[in-house]
Formats: sequence, structure tokens, C-alpha cells
Amino acid sequence: MYSTRFLVYLADLAHDYQSMRQFVPLSVGYLASYAYSIFGDKIEIKLFKSADKLLNAIEDRKPDLLGLSNYTWNLELTSFVGRAAKELYPNLPVIMGGPNMGVDKNDAAQFLEEREYVDVYCMFAGERIVVDIIKTLLKLPQSDRNGEALRMSKPHGCYVLNDGQISEKPNANVDKDLDFIPSPYTTHLLDEFLDEGMIPMFETTRGCPYSCSFCFWGVAALNKLTKFSLERTFADLEYVAQYGVDYSELYFADANFGILKRDVDVAMKIRSLYEENRSFGAVIVYWSKAAQPHMVDIGKALGHLTSTYVAFQSFDEEVLGAMKRKNINTDKLSHLITSLDRFTVSTQTDILVGSPRETVQSHLHSLDTAIGLGVTKINGGEIRMLPGTDMATQESRDLHGIKTKYRLFEGGMGIYRGHLVYELEETIRQTNTMTEEEMISLRVLRALFFGSVTLAEHWPLLKYLTFHDAHFTPILTNVIKKAAKHPVFKQAIDWLQQQAEEEFFNTPASIESHISNLVSHEELFGENAFLKLNFGYTARLLLNSEEHESYSLALRDTLIEKTSKFSTPEIISEILLLCRKRNYLAQCLSGTFDNEMSFDVSQPTIDALLECGYLSSATSSTGDNSITLLMDPVVAKQMQDQVLMSSTDHTYFSISQILQMFWGRCHMEPIRDAEPPRLNSRVRTTGFQLDPTPV
Repeated sequence: MYSTRFLVYLADLAHDYQSMRQFVPLSVGYLASYAYSIFGDKIEIKLFKSADKLLNAIEDRKPDLLGLSNYTWNLELTSFVGRAAKELYPNLPVIMGGPNMGVDKNDAAQFLEEREYVDVYCMFAGERIVVDIIKTLLKLPQSDRNGEALRMSKPHGCYVLNDGQISEKPNANVDKDLDFIPSPYTTHLLDEFLDEGMIPMFETTRGCPYSCSFCFWGVAALNKLTKFSLERTFADLEYVAQYGVDYSELYFADANFGILKRDVDVAMKIRSLYEENRSFGAVIVYWSKAAQPHMVDIGKALGHLTSTYVAFQSFDEEVLGAMKRKNINTDKLSHLITSLDRFTVSTQTDILVGSPRETVQSHLHSLDTAIGLGVTKINGGEIRMLPGTDMATQESRDLHGIKTKYRLFEGGMGIYRGHLVYELEETIRQTNTMTEEEMISLRVLRALFFGSVTLAEHWPLLKYLTFHDAHFTPILTNVIKKAAKHPVFKQAIDWLQQQAEEEFFNTPASIESHISNLVSHEELFGENAFLKLNFGYTARLLLNSEEHESYSLALRDTLIEKTSKFSTPEIISEILLLCRKRNYLAQCLSGTFDNEMSFDVSQPTIDALLECGYLSSATSSTGDNSITLLMDPVVAKQMQDQVLMSSTDHTYFSISQILQMFWGRCHMEPIRDAEPPRLNSRVRTTGFQLDPTPV
């Protein structure tokens, strides 16, 4: 027999039609934990990540309230479920919240007109708003707890559309101390999702003081910094690390991790838990855009578990001005990179494509400048037009000549109850200073660049080239031009060019028409499907040894030609060999799982790699000219498991999924120099020589 308690279903849905990298539903976990703290056993809350599970639950038992999150990656999936729920129960109160909507009345009115199943849209932080909504409904007789009554109540902090009239713009109520929200981890609300192997997410702060025009964090309502206490943060970290599940990573949703000096303590706590439990292989954080001195201590504490994240976006002053990023000091960020070069596993940034006032030349300059500063993971891509951001306004579009197109969102599709559901993203394809044809050419080049830099295939080569002040993008440009001399490699370039040209559509309707003309929707999920083009191209090379070898030959020919003033063909060939042998994923795909290997190169190559800093004097070797490469055993085991899980069906999708899961951590590296103890530390050397570890 079902309980008579007020029943709430809260869903932070994600597409799971294909096996995907999934995160725990932290956002609705917060809503649930706070609501329980107010109402206790008067209510019953069930959390959902899966659309199928939510639909099953709705059909099995009608809730008193349905809450849905709204992000760029789940809007259509959420709409599919919301409409299905309203069709089954027309009077069911449905609320929605999340950043994927404009913040003014006109945006809200259009959004709610198009999504009639939403009764109330909760703006900004939703914990107190949802509690107020539950209070409102609990005061009503059970027969009157319906969507119309909720609309008429016009909850504070929400947008409501009644008879074509939108409520007044809600204010953002900011609580400086967030500890009033009980932990959804230590209250066991997220246990079932940890059991399923989902990636744990954490927030230590909310808000962002910066106003970048392309980012939702830049809206004025979110510019005040609020925080959870250290005690609360530590308790969450301890609970997850000691839960008994191994995670590929821990993910922090803070917009500016390190903005507070206390984040050093958080980093040291994370590293201590890693040493005690070895239950996670990496830590993903978005570092503060203001490179403060204590952030060096954060990087030293986290060591190989993370990348030094620096938010450059561009190195062109006009472009930065157009993006409203002139208040970010690039000199300080550069100093942070240098300070942490020996500690974190890499340095990461985002260089966006198609920014207002950007040209092809300024974009390539930004890529090469980032590499020259020691950045080894460069993400970013075409700029998404996010609702509520300054970049997406008509004024900004007109000012900068912005033209956009649409494409399918990465991994954002699936077949649910026999219906194809897919997400779209609107992205910049042309500006006053860059044509679409130029953006396509950059798309091809960036796919090669992404594999070489962000996915780490050519890190030793990049270190060598940077030492000799040789830029990498002209080399890739020349490689693409040389494709005609390497027919097998040209097949891959032609495929890449075709994908880049066919990726975008003029309107959402044109995508719908394209999909309707497919023989079967399953064509979208075939063996050659992939999450993103950059990952798909690298997956193609890993699954096609002839194309991979032909690409290496084209790259070698170009390098020999362009580096003749400071290098030799032998050194170039052996550095490229080192690049290939480092690839642990390729090794696993071939059936070899050893996380240590040694091989010989010539003395001139050893000298060159020592001189540029890729090898160190402490590099382990079995002979005078031997290089020994090691893989972190935690990451190695996780990668082995992923490869073995898909061993009978290696496809573009399965390989690109592994690439995205490990994101530049698919390669073995030489041992680093032993470093002097710091922060009361000790050294561990299990497989991979870890940085001295704070205890």
C-alpha cells in the first residue's frame, strides 16, 4: 500500500539511450534534502536521472508535484516527459528550473508559451522556492492541488504565465551561507546513483563575480559569491570517497574554484582522501579566473589528479573586449602555469571559435600562444548561444554581424517509448570578421589539433617545438595541404571535411526534415556515430591503423621540412615514435594492458627531450638510451575495464566515449624528478611517480 504522504518527483534528466558518462543529480538532490529538513515525514521525494524510470514511476503512481531541471543538454528530453505526464494527469502541478532560459519577461513568456506543460518556472537557486511551492499545495485540499491553483498562487521567485500574461520578473534571493541545505550525500539521497557508477558532483561555492558575455554565470543575479562551510564540504568528500565505489573522476561545479584561500584546504583534503582510498582517478575543477598566489598551493596539493585550468578564451585584446573579459589578468594566469608546470598533469584552457572581432589569424595566434605558455589541453569550440547571456541578445547579434546555425547536441539523443528525442544547440557560424567557410577550415584543423594537444597524442613533440619557438598550427596547416600526397590520410581529411560541412543546419526545422528522411532513426546510432566530431576523428584514427600511420607520415614529412634549422629527421621520427608508444588506449585496444613499458631511442633524441624539459635527469631507464613510460595504476585499471566492456564492438561511439571519459589522460608518461618534501608530505611511487603528497 502506498504512503499518503505528499509525493514529489524531482528529475535532473540526461539522455541514457546509449551508454554515456553520467553525473549524479546533485541539483535536485539539494532541493530534496532541504525540503525534507522542513517537512520531514509529511512528504516523500523520489529523484530521477533516467527518463524511462521517471515515466514508469509516473504511470505507476501519480505524484502531487513534478519538478524538472532545464539545461542545454536535456530540454527536449524533459519536455517529452513533461508533456507525457500532463497527458496522463492534466491537473498535475509541474514546475521547472535551471539556467537554460532567458532572464527577462519576454524570454520567459516565449519559453512558457512553447512549453504549456510547465505551470511555474523557478529562477536561480530553487531550494527555498520549492519549499514555498510545497507549502502552498499542502495548504490546499488534496482535490485542489493542481496546476491551475499553483499558477494562480504566483510563487515568489518564479515566472508564471496566465492567460498570456507573464508575472513580474523575480528577484534572486541570495543566502551567503549555504549550510541551511542539508547534504544530499550524507542523507543518502544520492546513494542509488553512486551505486550505478555515476560521477559525483560537488559545489563548495555558488556565484561568479565576472561578466563574460557568452556565459550564464555572467548574469547580474548570479554575481554574488555564496558558500558551503569547510566542515560540510569535507563531510561530503569523505562520504563519497569512502562509499565503496570507484569513480573515473570527482567533478566540481564551482565557477571559480580557488577564488577563496580556504580552497587550499579543500584541495589538501581531496588529495588525502585519494591516498587513503584510491577510489577516484582525477579531479575536474574550473579554477578561478583571478590567479591568486594561493592557487599554486592548490595545484601542488592536487598534483597529477588535475589540470591547471586557466581561462584565456583568446589572446587578442579586441576579442577579449568584445567578450567583456578585460578584467581578467592574463599575466597572472601565465605565471600560474609556470608555477605549476612540475606539479599538475597538464594545463588546460578554452579558446573559443568565432568570437566577435576574431579572425582566422587571431584565432590561430591564440592557439599557438597558449601552447607557447605551456598549455597542453586546449578545449573550446564554436560558441553556443545560451539563453540569458549577453552574447545571445539581438543587440549583440546585430553589432557583431553574428549569424548562427543549429546542430545536434553531443550525445543528446535517444529513442524513448518509440519516439526519437534529440537536443539542439545554436552556435555562431559567421561574424563581421570571420566567414562560415573560414570556420569550416578551422573545424578541420582543430580536429587534428584537438587530438594532438587536448587528447595528448603529441605532447612530447609540442614540448620540443615550443622550446625551439616553432608554432604548431602552421605545421598542421601544411599537413592538411600535404594530404594529397598521402592518399590514405586524404581519406580521413575528406571525411573530416564532409562531416564539418554537413554538421550544421540553417533552422531546427531543417534538422527535423533531415531526420525524417532517414530510413530509420537507428541510423543516428550506427557504428560510425560519435559524441563529437573531434572525438570521432580521433576514434577513427585509433580504429584505422592505415589512416593513423599515413597521418603520422604526413606529419613527419612536414616536421622534417619545417624544423631543419634545429632538428634532424632521426630526432623527429623518434619523437613521433614516442608519441605513438605513449598511447595507452591504443595499447589496450591491441590487447596489451601493461602500465609500464621501455624502448630505446638514439642519444641525440634523449638529449633533445632532456633539453626541452620533456624528460628529466631522474627519468627511469633500463639502458643509456632507454625511455621508461608509466601509467597511473588507478587510471590504467579504469581504462582497461572500459576497453574490455566494449571489446566485442569497438565503434566510433565506444572509443570516443572512452576518450571523453579520460579526456587527455590516455597516455603514459616518464617518471618526473623527485621533488623536495613540502606541506608535511610523503612520496608514493605506485606505478606512476606521484607528486609529494600532503597529509
